[in-house]
Amino acid sequence: MKNFEEIMSERKNRIEARKDELIRRSLLSEEFLEMIQKNKRPFDLLMSYYQCAVMEIETKFRVLNQEVFPGI
Repeated sequence: MKNFEEIMSERKNRIEARKDELIRRSLLSEEFLEMIQKNKRPFDLLMSYYQCAVMEIETKFRVLNQEVFPGI
């Protein structure tokens, strides 16, 4: 016969397994994936603005470098 601690441990393991399964299902659901894509679009737009700004600054530094040190 199992003692109380073994029973509680098994119960806890079953609960954890069920919780993991539910989380996995909800993370792979169509609704969740659509929500991620929808919320990712503004971030992607901001990142593209950021990348363009960085490239513009790099170009300005290169031009400035050529003006200050023309032979190098």
